[in-house]
Amino acid sequence: RLLGLVPGLRTDGYGAAAAAGIGRYQAERLLEHLVDLNLLDQPTEGRYQFHDLLRQHARDTTERTDPEPVRRAALARLLDYYLTVTVAANGYLERGGMTIEPHLAHPPAHTPTLDTNADAMAWLDAECDNLVAAIARAAEQGMPVHAWQLAYTLWRYFELRGRYADWLTTHHQALAVVRDKDQYDDGVAAINRTLGTAYWHTGDYHLALAHYQQAAVAYDRLGDLAGAGSTLCNIGNIHFKLCAYELALDHYERSLHLWGDAGAGIVLSNLGQLCLRLGRYADALDYHDRALTNLRKDADPRHEANTLDNMGDVYERLDDLPAALDHYERSLALFRSVGDRSGEGRALNHVGMITARLGDPERALPMHEQAVELLSGLGLPNTEGQVRNGIGRTLLALGRAEEAREYHERALAMAIDSDNRFLRAQCHEYLGDTYRDSDPATARYHHHKALASYTELGLPDAANLRQTLDSSTPT
Repeated sequence: RLLGLVPGLRTDGYGAAAAAGIGRYQAERLLEHLVDLNLLDQPTEGRYQFHDLLRQHARDTTERTDPEPVRRAALARLLDYYLTVTVAANGYLERGGMTIEPHLAHPPAHTPTLDTNADAMAWLDAECDNLVAAIARAAEQGMPVHAWQLAYTLWRYFELRGRYADWLTTHHQALAVVRDKDQYDDGVAAINRTLGTAYWHTGDYHLALAHYQQAAVAYDRLGDLAGAGSTLCNIGNIHFKLCAYELALDHYERSLHLWGDAGAGIVLSNLGQLCLRLGRYADALDYHDRALTNLRKDADPRHEANTLDNMGDVYERLDDLPAALDHYERSLALFRSVGDRSGEGRALNHVGMITARLGDPERALPMHEQAVELLSGLGLPNTEGQVRNGIGRTLLALGRAEEAREYHERALAMAIDSDNRFLRAQCHEYLGDTYRDSDPATARYHHHKALASYTELGLPDAANLRQTLDSSTPT
């Protein structure tokens, strides 16, 4: 009967034991007996599910038979089990990050052993649909702590697997049950911060900024300096994307002061990116070197991968292509090791770009195509736009200007939709390059559009493009 209360479609011995309040081995014997009676199916080893009609019958039966406190206690035990293991799994994903201590009324007696990052990802992959359903059930049943703590603990997994729809849905469900209650400021702060990060990834920068600002207010009420510092860093990222570079710098510096050593690696890497954008390459490398020292000390491979990728960008700008390739390849290996699809796609695109610039665009093209495939459907317009620009550049190097143009035009549409002015300027610059031989007037049109944007943003890219325009202007 109690299995009818399980929010998702499948369970295992651990989850069934938690819901029923019995031992794992007893639960597994009962599950196998139900399989023998054709009351449960076993689609894979150790995983059990009802036929839909039998699930509804079990739910109806427990609602008729078991008092509401008994049913609620069973759901609470199951949610405590999910939260316990999700927090343990997240410990492998969120190294050096901000984790939580779960609030548990019924700590589970038995949990699966997770010894590695691969174990953690495998468990989350298997249970993700159940966990998403559990958050919805917790929100419906007025169990706010379970709702927000489960949602918050899953955000990094959602990011790594590119499950942005689940990320947004679960966080809005959790926020709805905590935001109007003063006693849940910790949940309001945490969920708003990670909800802001979801919108940052999907290119909805103004929504991201609104949620980060709500998180900052809640962290201030709590007196949580680390939370406030982390949120200031996030706000700085939004200002960076919106090309408000002075505001970005101000928020990064304030973040570094509040967050301290715990967040130094992340903030220093972001400062390096800001210096790169502004053409301060020596400063960029210095910030990234310092960031790597901190991130390796914290054993944070994902942010280390980001920083190596950022350093590759600096070396590419300096035309040190071997150094750029080395950093991009190391970044790619780390992204793959932690299962970060979007990071893998970004780094693979960069490896392809350098491979093409080193004279082998034929070998680069499959890398770009794989990067596009990795990002397809994730809902990340800015990252996908960058990758489409990358494949366009390589196609142009192969003499396939018309195909290149299609990729740049699609990237431009993404940049316009997400209000990414820097990406938009790059798209116009690259589109101009595709027209240079066939239609010089259209080439100059796009180059002038790019130049106006670079100049407005105060970026060094303007000087290089101005030289291109001067050399192509008819005399």
